[in-house]
Amino acid sequence: MPRIHPVDESLADADTLEILGLVRDKVGTVPNFIATMANSLPVVRGFLGLSQALSTGLLSAALRLKIALRVSEINKCHYCISAHTVFAGHTGLDDAQVLNARLGVAESEKEKAALLFTRKIVIHHGAVHAEDMKEIREAGYSDAEISEIVANVILNLFTNYFNMAAEPDLDFPAATQIVEESRDALN
Repeated sequence: MPRIHPVDESLADADTLEILGLVRDKVGTVPNFIATMANSLPVVRGFLGLSQALSTGLLSAALRLKIALRVSEINKCHYCISAHTVFAGHTGLDDAQVLNARLGVAESEKEKAALLFTRKIVIHHGAVHAEDMKEIREAGYSDAEISEIVANVILNLFTNYFNMAAEPDLDFPAATQIVEESRDALN
């Protein structure tokens, strides 16, 4: 049962309906978390705006989704893990790549550095160390790319926290849970 209910479109104002229509046109539906965010136009606009801006950045869609999966797994946001698992399929990521991203396992050393940096941002609440910055730069990331990694982590922290607080009904196929011992061994 949701703690914050999604907007009832039959009662929504024109601005809210316009935003929900844009989402429906782009995604084919309005996911429950967006309909729930739409209770506040600044909240849904903030989410959609940052998401759209980051989609035009230097990081590939696949890496952005892997970051999203990693953040969501660390935070244990089942809604977000399930949603990102579906979205990952649209970018060509297979089930093994999705699971690996959730666990912080990467296909290249550069990607591994990004997922490790992602974890450090999350667990240290953004207070990464100078050594962490040195390592991500040595892995080949520019300041612009590092900035985008941080911003993608922030975007996903926002959706994780929102969804864990609001508890929207899950409208994606439920992602499998990872056994706690396996997760701890790979972190």
